[in-house]
Amino acid sequence: MQSPPAAAPVAAPPERVTPPAAPPAAGRLARRPRLVGWLAAAWLGPLLAYALGVAAVLPVVVLGLTAALLRGGRTLLDRLVLAGALLLGATCAAGLLFSAWPWGLHPVPVSGTALTVLLGVAAATGRRPRLPRPAPPTCSRSPPRCWPPGRWPGRTCARATSRDGSRTR
Repeated sequence: MQSPPAAAPVAAPPERVTPPAAPPAAGRLARRPRLVGWLAAAWLGPLLAYALGVAAVLPVVVLGLTAALLRGGRTLLDRLVLAGALLLGATCAAGLLFSAWPWGLHPVPVSGTALTVLLGVAAATGRRPRLPRPAPPTCSRSPPRCWPPGRWPGRTCARATSRDGSRTR
């Protein structure tokens, strides 16, 4: 009788070597002193502005930082309008809190709370304040006015019309 064919030796699967993962809290611990510094600035800034008598700039600062954290809108004006609408709605909702807490509408606690909320949103979403850069000035997109024809030799111009197709003078 014939013996069964010899089975080929089966190699053991290769071991997976994975590098040790960095602890996930390392990034958070590195950011913590920076967040504490920004939190202190969120309260010391309004306190200093009130002490110097320039508390009127605090709403402008809150509006600017809100616009810098938004990512909608292409221009600075778009972002400022969106931030203004957002702050108007948030102020209506926060009015319930402002009517119940002991400080009323004093500028230091109101703007300190607003800046703290903005800091919390920035930390939770990972966004840094960034405003859109102004676009370089461009030439007019409309065709040059070439009426009457032949006035500028060497220039090719179709008839000068407005957007609705009527002739311009």
